Amino acid sequence: MWKLNRIDHVVLMCRDLDASLAFYRALGFDIDERSIERHREGNVPFVKVSAGNNSIDLRPRAGWQPIERETGNMQHLNVVVEEIEDINVVIDEIAKAGLKPDFGPEVQGGAWGFDIYDPDNNRIEVRLATRASEADLAAASARRGRDR
Repeated sequence: MWKLNRIDHVVLMCRDLDASLAFYRALGFDIDERSIERHREGNVPFVKVSAGNNSIDLRPRAGWQPIERETGNMQHLNVVVEEIEDINVVIDEIAKAGLKPDFGPEVQGGAWGFDIYDPDNNRIEVRLATRASEADLAAASARRGRDR
């Protein structure tokens, strides 16, 4: 039997390629400049943005309309932020591009993070690689208990 190694890429439809590229660039994704060239030349129908060894192919389509938030087949895509311990560093940086979290910041899954929608209503969960402090974990657990 074989073993899967990783998800190579996900394709997301988009209405406005420039707006989507600006959004993903602000979140810290690397933009594949060669794929922009190849797309503009008509050689490929997408532009690649990457986080580490994983990528999203942004595929613009004229007239395409996204569905309403939280009604699609995908609930969210999770990205992990390394080399920092304070999620507010990310929040402050994306604010410079006019972006702000739609949910959070909060401790979820053991780490600080937030969720934000891209220009086409895809929900992106941004979490730190660093585990939250025991006090933050306990407070988050207590909040979830009250919310039930």
